[in-house]
Amino acid sequence: MLLPGLADPVQATSLAGSWGRLAGFLSSLENREPAYDVIADCGRLTTSVPPWPLLHRADLVLLVIRATSLRTVSPAIPAVARLRQELITHARGAGSLAAVLIGSEYPAREVEKRLGVPVLGELPIDVRAAGVLSDGGRLSGKEALLRAAVSLEAEVRRSIATYRTSLMTSMEGRRG
Repeated sequence: MLLPGLADPVQATSLAGSWGRLAGFLSSLENREPAYDVIADCGRLTTSVPPWPLLHRADLVLLVIRATSLRTVSPAIPAVARLRQELITHARGAGSLAAVLIGSEYPAREVEKRLGVPVLGELPIDVRAAGVLSDGGRLSGKEALLRAAVSLEAEVRRSIATYRTSLMTSMEGRRG
């Protein structure tokens, strides 16, 4: 299933009252038969009405960063701080926050150190495949971007499982 996104961040204002209901619906898809995993590209968080309810309900929020230098990584520092604050405030915790690097020329360890979040993996700059995924067309399945995304899936699933375990442990600790 595919739900088309917004073509322009200005459109987010018209959805402000719907983000919560959409987040609830998307969360419920996991419990259906068949179950669905949901990947939501929430775009840049610089819009006046970010889709916070979607991010608050997410098991994993991935901040995608083009990491070609310290200059390209530094703008992510305030975004990570804001995301961390939002996730902690809304009872999800910062453990659901991680990064994925695009065209990484800057070391992942250094990005982790600067941002204070784990880097789950790296994706190559593959303009052709990204264009097809964005605008339509045919892919062979052998593109570097697709191969890297498939290899990243296991790390994403592991991260979600770890987060869910820590969330359950935290909830049990509050009850006891």
